[in-house]
Amino acid sequence: MQCGQNAFGESFNGRLRDECLNAEWFRNLAEAKVEIGSWRRHYNEQRPHSRLGYQTLVEFRLAYERQQRQTMDQPAESRHSTSRAILTI
Repeated sequence: MQCGQNAFGESFNGRLRDECLNAEWFRNLAEAKVEIGSWRRHYNEQRPHSRLGYQTLVEFRLAYERQQRQTMDQPAESRHSTSRAILTI
């Protein structure tokens, strides 16, 4: 699959371009790294994402990891039915 065929990647690239790259004038590479890093931290750690139930990416990842740990703590026979229920929600 080519990069241009990935809707999520294209959406992210558009946001990066519109909100960061087109909004800033970088005088040098060091300044670009700082500004893009700041935007990336905000995007990952502070910005709520509607596709994730208005959680930040960090919050979503932590909730996912917590769910995975809880699933692994369940007896093996009940894991299958739990994961099936999660997929059908």
